[in-house]
Amino acid sequence: MNEMTIRGAGKMAYLRVWSQRVTECRESGLPVNRWCQEHGINVKTYYINIQSK
Repeated sequence: MNEMTIRGAGKMAYLRVWSQRVTECRESGLPVNRWCQEHGINVKTYYINIQSK
């Protein structure tokens, strides 16, 4: 595997994790601020990752 493929695979894994987190947050019915607090996630990080989805 070349370096570019490894980086691409890492980014895809990262996006899958964030996609799962966003779905979990939305399905929880909690406000984003509260969900993030309960999961130890910075709210700014959450919103940055929504934009990259």
